[in-house]
Amino acid sequence: MLVHSRKKFSREETIEWLLSHTLETKNGCLEFEEDFWWSFGTGGYPKITWRGRNINICRLICFEDLTSPLVTRHRCHNKSCINPDHLICGTTFDNWHDNKYPAFEMPDSYESIFSIDHEDEWWQDPSDEELEEEYQQELEERVKEYGA
Repeated sequence: MLVHSRKKFSREETIEWLLSHTLETKNGCLEFEEDFWWSFGTGGYPKITWRGRNINICRLICFEDLTSPLVTRHRCHNKSCINPDHLICGTTFDNWHDNKYPAFEMPDSYESIFSIDHEDEWWQDPSDEELEEEYQQELEERVKEYGA
């Protein structure tokens, strides 16, 4: 793990320091210089020890609140990129669907594509009347199909 310093740097100072040790690739990704020692965390993402915690650098850049349930998504599909312009926040659902799109072509959110109308409250149990109605419809369909 990269330990920035024993001094308590602010989040902004730490991000500035990290970005100053990167090189830009041909597609605009910012990756650490070859001689700059750092480590990959789980899944190949760069990590840093910051204020006593091992933190994904992309998460540090993307979130002020590190306890957020959201995840960091890479527009460039490059796990080692820490370019703030390539990082966006999203849900696990958004991140999972990103693989279906080429780099830089995924939507900011998939809510418009896969929308759930919470007004319908589809997750709630049906009422007794709804169950009775459903049962009667199914019974009528079976009578028509198989005869009485």
